[in-house]
Amino acid sequence: MKKIFLLLALAFSVPAIAQTCGDFEQFNKGVTYTMTSYNGKDKVTGTTTTTVDNASKTATGASADLTQVTKDEKGKETGTIKSTVTCDNGTYSVDMKSFVSPEMKEGYKNMDLKFEGNALNYPPTMAVGQTLPDGQVKMMAAQNGAAFGTTVVDIKDRKVEAKETITTGAGTFECFKITYTIDLNSMMILPTGGEMKMPGLKPRQVTEWFSFKVGAVKSETWKGDKKEGYTVLTALTK
Repeated sequence: MKKIFLLLALAFSVPAIAQTCGDFEQFNKGVTYTMTSYNGKDKVTGTTTTTVDNASKTATGASADLTQVTKDEKGKETGTIKSTVTCDNGTYSVDMKSFVSPEMKEGYKNMDLKFEGNALNYPPTMAVGQTLPDGQVKMMAAQNGAAFGTTVVDIKDRKVEAKETITTGAGTFECFKITYTIDLNSMMILPTGGEMKMPGLKPRQVTEWFSFKVGAVKSETWKGDKKEGYTVLTALTK
């Protein structure tokens, strides 16, 4: 369960909105970047490498198709996520489906999946003290036409706390420090048609350092006052 929340936070490694859509490194085809994940004891737990498969300009901004490949601490591939990101009139939007990790889908293996939700937006006028819009995605699983279960991911309480400079193996970046809460809930559909909430799913607090040039540079996931893990941008290839 801890790993699922870390992967959810890692999903924010898709590019951030800059002052103009053309400032994004990740709106260039062929760009790759790697986020390395660590546990609370600084041990590597895995990596996620994102490749920009296609990028194009639109009448009001830009669009890019991404492929994220996740690997465990031994370098074994554990899953692939495909998503699309857009920049429209200066507002950068992430499809919330990208926050459904391969590990979450594993629980609904060989089932039909349907997604509902809204995009997670980053406004071009981001400033310290600003509250950012929430995001939500609902994954509904069915088997042989019958509803089986639902998983809901809520990203909420997003606030821009500060501006800081962060240095990693990929370079030095001017970042906005953003805090938010990840709430993950799973329900099983009962034969009677009711829902039974699955136990053991507690909200996590996340702090991320977000660059207008490359996106997420670093993020930390907390359960109360205990840091469960963190991710760092360790490679960027243009």
